[in-house]
Amino acid sequence: MKLDHILLFVSDNGEEVAELERFGLIGGRQFIHEGQGTRNLCFAFENAYIELVWQHNIVEITDSRVAPTKLYERCNWPSLKANPFGFALQFENSEQKFYPFSTWEYKPAYLPSSIEAIRMSLSTSDAEEPLVFFVPEYAPDPNHKQQTLLGFKRITSCTLWLKNNKKYSDTVNCLGNSTFINVAYGRNLYLEIQFDGGKMGKRYDCKHRNLPVSFLW
Repeated sequence: MKLDHILLFVSDNGEEVAELERFGLIGGRQFIHEGQGTRNLCFAFENAYIELVWQHNIVEITDSRVAPTKLYERCNWPSLKANPFGFALQFENSEQKFYPFSTWEYKPAYLPSSIEAIRMSLSTSDAEEPLVFFVPEYAPDPNHKQQTLLGFKRITSCTLWLKNNKKYSDTVNCLGNSTFINVAYGRNLYLEIQFDGGKMGKRYDCKHRNLPVSFLW
């Protein structure tokens, strides 16, 4: 399996978006998830992308069909003590489809009928766990403009810091056993995203209190 994209759940006031833009990232594709109650902004790289997700429609995001994803809790994570991170996975082209953790099918209203359902991890029901799911195959989006200003091209690894006062699911163990995500434990939720193997030795720590993310390149 491989990393398709990283999700960061943020507020709807645009402050976290502004933080990434100050860093030097340029937002690309934007989309309203009709029927799911969220919208997004994507920052694309050569092999994967970062997706900021926030609450857009309170009625839709709390609907019984969406509620099992805990998207409402995740979008409001600072006050509801949820996990603000997510990882969308995909199978390699030649890889046999074998899900390494238990899943359930999620078919949001915005997804075309011709596309297979998203396979959500069963751990999704626990808002304190990261959101983890497999995305179906899809054609590359020409509106995904890749980042060029900062000199790095590829997301090569992540370190996901989780609170050490909780027992986590097999899904988290699976992430930690992958080649692209390291799982560590400490006092706070945090995510380090590394680009191009960190060969330039640079680091940027986001300054917004509700964006616990660092970039290394």
